[in-house]
Amino acid sequence: MEWLRNLSLRKAYLLFTVSCFLAAFLLTWGTTKVCVSLRESLAPSGVEIVYDESGKGTIVSREIPTEEAWNAARGVESLQYILTVVYFGGAFLLSGTLFYRLKLKHPIQKLQAGAQRIMEQDLDFVLEAEGKDELESLCAAFEKMRGQLQRNHQELWRQGEERRRLNAAFSHDLRNPVTVLKGSIRVMEKVLQGDRLERAALEDHLARMSHYTERIASYIETMSQVQKLEDAPLSPVEITFGELGKEMQEEGELLLWETACPLSFQFFGSEHAVVWVDRAVVSTILENCLTNASRYAKQTIQVTVSVQGERLTLSVQEDGPGFSPNMLRNGTEPFVRGEKTAPEHFGMGLYVCRLLSEKHGGGIALENTETGGRVSVWMKSGKP
Repeated sequence: MEWLRNLSLRKAYLLFTVSCFLAAFLLTWGTTKVCVSLRESLAPSGVEIVYDESGKGTIVSREIPTEEAWNAARGVESLQYILTVVYFGGAFLLSGTLFYRLKLKHPIQKLQAGAQRIMEQDLDFVLEAEGKDELESLCAAFEKMRGQLQRNHQELWRQGEERRRLNAAFSHDLRNPVTVLKGSIRVMEKVLQGDRLERAALEDHLARMSHYTERIASYIETMSQVQKLEDAPLSPVEITFGELGKEMQEEGELLLWETACPLSFQFFGSEHAVVWVDRAVVSTILENCLTNASRYAKQTIQVTVSVQGERLTLSVQEDGPGFSPNMLRNGTEPFVRGEKTAPEHFGMGLYVCRLLSEKHGGGIALENTETGGRVSVWMKSGKP
């Protein structure tokens, strides 16, 4: 039946029609011969030639048929006409039925089922074309449309997920600079209460607050222009390792100003070593790591920063219970939260650290040590 599936609809229709009407013609011809012979036997008419032994023919008149014989002959004649109509009418119906069942029914059912699944927003199916006629070509075109709809649906879902991640990261990362600003303000308030604030210290605090205000404004502008976190641009600048370490220490102390957990820093590397890093990226990674560590630390948080060659490494160690197996496996994925994470947190901190470190040519690792959990982040610090 492969040849029949590959026939065009026009050729298939002609084939079924001609075949059925040819069969009707043959049946009519056969029926006519039988009926004529039957009528002659029931009610013979006219004359016949009878030949003797010498071959001489004599014309003899036939007997006039009885009324019953004439009625029977007329019935056979009527049956002949009726059967002729039945044969050709049946040929017409049979050709249409065969054409529908063999060429139209299955493709139409496939198209209807596919359209129904699309209306139900189910695109996870395949509509296979089983022949080369016009309807099967339509099925193939329908399948291409379904595949494109599925790809568009997946792309829309991906864009929505990226936007959700971006919004969550945006809200998450704004919280840390705001916390540092709060810490600066409270330090100033506490110092002012003791009337011990000198002009140089005031200028330092104002400069820090101005820096973080500009950072927030720049971050808002950047996030409003990107479609996903991976699109956020890098701006590496030249800075000495000593200056970078000082900034990190000040930011960390202000970020954890309200916590009772002591924070200590260790630096390994020459203070005069030059590194090329995006300072906002380094600050964001440090703040996220410290924020996570502060939720689990019992007594201390240890920050270790080192520079070796063209690699800058930041490790944050806390003395809490360590990471759960799920956090060790999936902690750097978006919206994964630890057991002690408050509901208002999005579970985006370590995910943002991973993305930013990878954009900076590095990576991130979570591990448990004898004293608690540790997050290690590294990135390239050579001149771009």
